[in-house]
Amino acid sequence: MNSVVITGEVGRFRHNKTGNGQTVANFSVLSERRFSARDGSTKSNKVYMGVVVWGGAADLLMADGVSDGAVVLVQGHLANEKDQNDNWRTIINGQQVAVL
Repeated sequence: MNSVVITGEVGRFRHNKTGNGQTVANFSVLSERRFSARDGSTKSNKVYMGVVVWGGAADLLMADGVSDGAVVLVQGHLANEKDQNDNWRTIINGQQVAVL
């Protein structure tokens, strides 16, 4: 089963239309986990995940006026894609996004 749910802050939000008119939104989600270290100090672990959302879900994000800093919950699945430099990266292919 390939399923992921992540909550965090939107970063680098951009959207456009493909050649066939379908909307696509690309953004990162910053998810932060705070925990207590053995010495009693508070530590933070930040993870940035790339997210791609297509079609109606991307249209809804644009209609909601989502921009950098908005807090979202993304549900989808993991996928691999090549970037502009032919390097592979793991992203979340978002199927549902809720603005919190």
